[in-house]
Amino acid sequence: TLLSALDCAVDGDTIFLESIIANNSIDAGENSIAIDKDIVIFANAENKIKVVTEGNAPTFVINAGKTVSFVGVNIENIDTSTPVIENDGDLTITDVNIIASTLNVNVSNTAAANLTIKGECNFTKD
Repeated sequence: TLLSALDCAVDGDTIFLESIIANNSIDAGENSIAIDKDIVIFANAENKIKVVTEGNAPTFVINAGKTVSFVGVNIENIDTSTPVIENDGDLTITDVNIIASTLNVNVSNTAAANLTIKGECNFTKD
């Protein structure tokens, strides 16, 4: 699972979401996926792999001082009161689709956070 891969990863690792799960969702349930490592989460954008949460919490929380990159991943949160990504670190997104509920914020950056957008990224409301 993605959570297991994150638990096993160390700073500098890349987690590859393989094409065998193309057109599928990784359901993280109701809790945020907190990232406290310098890491890359990579998928081929053509595979349309989505990470989604349903709870009253962001899908991903990037912890302060951490450098995280998402490449080719679709990220969604279907709750209307929380951002899809809460960024407290240094986040780079490349060819990423971020899908928020109607009243939701796609990415919330704290004052010390950095956000870099590359490639073909889309920020949409569901």
